Amino acid sequence: MRVGAYEVLQELGRGGAGVVYRVRSPDGSDLALKLLLKDRPEARARFEREKRILGALGEQEGFVPLVDGGEAAQGPYIVMPFVAGGNLRQRLARGPLPLEEAIELGVQLAAALGRAHGARILHRDLKPENVLFAKSGRPLVADLGIARHFRDDAPGASQSVALTRTGEFLGTVGYAPPEQMRSSPDAGPPTDVFSLGAVLYECITGRPAFVGATMLELLARVEEGDVTPVAELRPDVPAWLAAAIERALESDPADRFATAAELRAALLARGREPGRSVLVPVVVLLALGVTVAGGLVLSTRSSAPSAPPRAVPPPPPLAQRAPVKKSADDAEVDPKPGSWWAARARERQAAGDEEGTLSDLSRAIDLEPDVADYRAVRANILANRKRYAEAIADLDHALALEPRSGVYAYNRAVTLYDSGDWDGAVAGAVRVAELSPELAPRTAYMFGNRGIRRRDAGDLEGAVLDLERSARLGPGDVQAWANLALAYRKKGDLDLALAAYDRALALEPKRASLWENRAIARSFKGDTAGALSDIEQAFKLDPTSSEIVGLRGIFRFKAGDSTGGRADLDHAIDLDPRNGDALSNRSFLRLGQGDVPGALDDAKRAVAVSPGSATAICNRGAAYLEQGDLDAARSDYEQALRLDPKSATAYYGRASVREKSNDRPGAIADYERCIQLAQGSDRAEKAREALERLR
Repeated sequence: MRVGAYEVLQELGRGGAGVVYRVRSPDGSDLALKLLLKDRPEARARFEREKRILGALGEQEGFVPLVDGGEAAQGPYIVMPFVAGGNLRQRLARGPLPLEEAIELGVQLAAALGRAHGARILHRDLKPENVLFAKSGRPLVADLGIARHFRDDAPGASQSVALTRTGEFLGTVGYAPPEQMRSSPDAGPPTDVFSLGAVLYECITGRPAFVGATMLELLARVEEGDVTPVAELRPDVPAWLAAAIERALESDPADRFATAAELRAALLARGREPGRSVLVPVVVLLALGVTVAGGLVLSTRSSAPSAPPRAVPPPPPLAQRAPVKKSADDAEVDPKPGSWWAARARERQAAGDEEGTLSDLSRAIDLEPDVADYRAVRANILANRKRYAEAIADLDHALALEPRSGVYAYNRAVTLYDSGDWDGAVAGAVRVAELSPELAPRTAYMFGNRGIRRRDAGDLEGAVLDLERSARLGPGDVQAWANLALAYRKKGDLDLALAAYDRALALEPKRASLWENRAIARSFKGDTAGALSDIEQAFKLDPTSSEIVGLRGIFRFKAGDSTGGRADLDHAIDLDPRNGDALSNRSFLRLGQGDVPGALDDAKRAVAVSPGSATAICNRGAAYLEQGDLDAARSDYEQALRLDPKSATAYYGRASVREKSNDRPGAIADYERCIQLAQGSDRAEKAREALERLR
């Protein structure tokens, strides 16, 4: 059987109005296809709405994305990726989740719903069946069949008309809140908060939040908020977590978290007092949209990474059993069992004889291979000598003998980290949290450093997950919050970035780089006054920093103080003649003031210092363009596009070159691309004006 271009492989599920198949696409990939069977006007309208909303919420937002959609002989269909990791209902069939796993799941689901709420979209049917797992283990929210916009003035809301007949209930009893069961038109984000609370309750306790012998009894319990307290079903749940789940399940929407983002913040905070952790410092490089064919650059200083603390718990004591004495009646008794060799190993270790310690431990293990302590101590010595594979083999054996030992699991995670296996270390850290929660905060640096690596590799989603975990484990660590703030900023979550910088500054208000970074985040939010205030505070703390002085120059310029801005940039370059960002920014200002030779000189110096900076190269191209050297300008803009294929500045500049070269079609194409990349900016507006002129 085929549906459109897709070959049906198997049926995955069926409901009242549609069916979901696993299908194969023409290119050979496996996908999931949802087909509408009952093609009534009401059902079709809902199906089309689901397709529109799917198009607005993709995998980056934490949802199963839309791949294709169309009309076949059997009816309308939509196509999504086939998510091979099963769903949460199947996972819960094995029992409740470990606490850390449940918290992590809650954080990720709340993030996904928060992004949907930011787009004014309600899911309205979150339940374990609609949480799918990718091969990586990442949860994705599925089934937007009854999702809708919750504000009439939101984009697309005019199409989110009521598709429910009076008295008809849409959703799943036990996961939908009272107001949804009453079909309240005022349902908003607290509706999804309730559903997520019900999912988390089940993840933690292993049973649904609401149970009843009949449907009427179940409906009544939801309406009355009749929920067994979490602690009664699982006493090991921390009070803060139980309180967060129970608040999410309040009957009155006003008593719940107002948004999924608020619930997520509560899960991240964990009710902890500040602790201690250390992560590597960060580097920030940002670019601002501007009004001419060049650009401004914002940057902060970078520090050399610090080595993460090992903080290995002391090795378990070597066995100290008394050696067996030789018996006159039994000449075959060995006077030196494993414990004797272990005792001598302890003495040699105290004396600093590492080689002798290893030798004696190996002898003890040969005689008593099932004593986990011997292997654990030998593993620590081997790890210190960078013999990581042997150390991990010993720790694996020790854990096979004592699988509940958090100390062994921790040492194994540290050894994996030191060996360069950061993914293995993080997986080990999750196991540590399950076995010995008191050791879990010591693993914060493992999540943090992997998060930084993911961020630098462009995996912002993975980076945020790791860095959030790091900040939860080390809530008193300034650098953990700074690293998390940068990851949020790079993702475009500026409100979350500012909140993370606030946490960092509350812990260490005299660190100039934190004020510097928060100034940049505020600038991206359009808060020039706030950015200038923050950079002034950074300047008070570190007045000799070329980077801070240069940033103050940019913010002064943006605030309308071009004289003060130019003075700051001059001073920044005096402090550090190799400050490429300050040189690039002064080039931009000089060009705007009509000083083309000075602008070109600064741009050339900036490119010499930072040859990989697309912004500096664009500024040089702009100076060449003003000078009338169209070939040099075109070359620079094309070089900038090779470095940054999404540079609206470069497209605008090349369009200007093409327009002056009478390449009308090329100019139109570049202006159109600029508009796509810089929607809502002054540059996009100028590109539209140019298009009108050309057309």
